[in-house]
Amino acid sequence: EAFGNDILDQNGDIIRKKLASYIYSDPGAKKLLEEITHRHIIAYTLERFDEFYKNGCEYVIADAPMLFESGMDKLCYKTVGVIADENIRIKRIMQRDGITFEFAQSRIKAQLSAQELEKRCDIIIRNDSDIEQLEKNVRKATDEIKR
Repeated sequence: EAFGNDILDQNGDIIRKKLASYIYSDPGAKKLLEEITHRHIIAYTLERFDEFYKNGCEYVIADAPMLFESGMDKLCYKTVGVIADENIRIKRIMQRDGITFEFAQSRIKAQLSAQELEKRCDIIIRNDSDIEQLEKNVRKATDEIKR
């Protein structure tokens, strides 16, 4: 309702690329989407956390791209940021989502910077290299959290 019927396909499902084009080009639209969704995402996440803990999980990891913006960081024992060089990130987003350089760049500009993540997160994982190096960095971070 907030973004109009032109973001819906024939089945009434959200066309994610169309919605993304709105929210990454208009800060007001991004803020509106966050106001609509964050409370529901947090409630769902808390329900899932409870399920995991009740089933004996010792650790629960939440992959939350807007962790700090949503306030979910207050639910976390430790926060971990995964950062990479901006040019690498743009290239990866373009390949993954099949979007233009400009659109990938607008997505990155709408997120917290790597410098801000380094200030706010308890642990930083670098992801500038290959998958093997990333796995080593993740293991190191996991060991640190367990300690």
